[in-house]
Amino acid sequence: MKTLTSRQREVAVLIAEGRPRAEVARALGISKSTVRLHIDNAGHLAGASKRANLLRYAIDQGLIQSERRNIVLSERERMIVRMLLDGFPQAAAAVATGMSLAGVGLVLRRLRSRVGARRTPELLRILAWDV
Repeated sequence: MKTLTSRQREVAVLIAEGRPRAEVARALGISKSTVRLHIDNAGHLAGASKRANLLRYAIDQGLIQSERRNIVLSERERMIVRMLLDGFPQAAAAVATGMSLAGVGLVLRRLRSRVGARRTPELLRILAWDV
């Protein structure tokens, strides 16, 4: 596997932390379309086709830290989080758990509230060790 450039690593870290593209662009002084290009290129090099896969790659490579908080999750919550970390869309998690898409969204909102995460990528980073 080829290594990421320093800029691709910077973008990957910020995206893996759950920051939106606009915030990443402002932080690095580049355009949103350039951020998207770096995400696509970094994802291709890392074998990560989605933001969640890029998050998993960043954690595995030690680019970001995932705190171990020992959060107790139900089996359904664990399955949803595991699927999202593996790059599956929320709709697939809904089918696998027998829930509606709105139900999966509600579970994610409740989990974000429990752990103090503002966005789902941040939630996944926090829970990566707990699933």
